[in-house]
Amino acid sequence: MASLSQPRERGWLRVLLGLAAFLLVPAVAGLRVLFPIEQTILLVGPAIAVCALVAWVQGGRAWLALTWLSLSAWMLLRPLGDATQFEFLARGWAILLVAIFGILCVIGGRQLFLSRALTTVAATFVFASAVIVVSDVSPMRVQRTVGDELDRRAAPSTVLLEQSVADNPRAAELLEQMLAWWSALPDKTVALFPALLALESLAALALAWGVFHRISRSRIGPPLSGLREFRFGDQLVWGLLAGLVLTVTPSLADLRGLGYNLLLFFGALYLLRGMGVLAWFIGARRLPLVIVALLMIDIVVLDYLDLVFPPATTFLALSLGLGDTWIDWRGRARQPT
Repeated sequence: MASLSQPRERGWLRVLLGLAAFLLVPAVAGLRVLFPIEQTILLVGPAIAVCALVAWVQGGRAWLALTWLSLSAWMLLRPLGDATQFEFLARGWAILLVAIFGILCVIGGRQLFLSRALTTVAATFVFASAVIVVSDVSPMRVQRTVGDELDRRAAPSTVLLEQSVADNPRAAELLEQMLAWWSALPDKTVALFPALLALESLAALALAWGVFHRISRSRIGPPLSGLREFRFGDQLVWGLLAGLVLTVTPSLADLRGLGYNLLLFFGALYLLRGMGVLAWFIGARRLPLVIVALLMIDIVVLDYLDLVFPPATTFLALSLGLGDTWIDWRGRARQPT
């Protein structure tokens, strides 16, 4: 049972900035298409409620749990009116995700957050897949539902770009390239939807964990470590290798979509791990300056800039993250000379 007399965790700034960025996803056109569940509050709010409920079961404050449970019930169960099928799927995923997370928190003891969250996401996918298999809903129907939803989100910006092409003939070529890229984005998101949904769910659980342990003295597990200490079990490298094998082996072409999703999900984890290694060596405060310098390399040297995955930044962080599996950069740095 967690200790209930500890002081609240400190350090609101980073948590609030992350929470604000996460909740403002619906206000940014590009992110609306990249984030599987547009209303990100549907993931964060119920996850905080589950943390409060677990703390209550272990002797925490009842009023905090009841308050968050009431808010979450209103968010998830309120009448939808003319809602699309995707909204029902999104709410079902949110309910299943936080329910499994709550169960793992009760039985998890002192297990670290990331282990609980990764297990939660994996179990949610398994359970959701089982529901699809035993129901009358085919995977292709789910894929069409997701595609229709993403096309709906992209439609307003598509209209604006088409109008801009008509109104600005001098910049028509550039605008047409932007329009072509934007028009193809929903299909790419559909192809990578499972990995993006898993990453979004992990982010929501992490934010909920951080917020809860700052508004409550109850502890339902160890606090989140900083970026400098971010690491996970080295066995996860097999997920990345499996994705690589599935994408490059011609005889496994039918599983190439799964391979791309594995590469994106585990690649993102190792990218973050590499950022942690980099922050360890240069200091967390200097990390933004290094990233800016790498972006300048992308612009000046490579004459290329991708705001989502800059090549130099990605290459360096992935190299450090994967290398940390075998070399343990931070462990070596701690050893006395």
